[in-house]
Amino acid sequence: TAWSTRCWRSKLADTMTTERIFYSDANGIRIGTVEMAFGNKRYGTRNVSSAIIETQTRRRWPGLSMIFVGWALLAAGFFSDSFQTMLLGAAAFLGGSMYFSRRKPTYGLRLDTGKGPVYVVASKRKLFLDEIKEAIDRSIDASRGA
Repeated sequence: TAWSTRCWRSKLADTMTTERIFYSDANGIRIGTVEMAFGNKRYGTRNVSSAIIETQTRRRWPGLSMIFVGWALLAAGFFSDSFQTMLLGAAAFLGGSMYFSRRKPTYGLRLDTGKGPVYVVASKRKLFLDEIKEAIDRSIDASRGA
């Protein structure tokens, strides 16, 4: 085992000296010409063909249903002269409106590898993922050229 440990260390030292790092942060994300690390998952750069940022589709029906129920309760309370029903309708309408105003889209970074697509990072900040995607594209180009 001493020989395999020595061999592994020399291989690690060779990798570290020849690898060029394009992106690294405190979240455990590191993009280099030899490998890409996302937390405890590692992917060989030559095994990755492309990186794509996708937007998670939002469900609209919860907010719309609350707005419609709110309008119906407001109208029913107005015509039946019931303040409590109007107040309940206003609360439902406000809840449906808040659903749309506070909901931000979630973006995901997908790598296309030899084993198929893999989602590696998700964030509500698109600029963060744009920076990682740009580093991945540069590392893929650099590893293909080497």
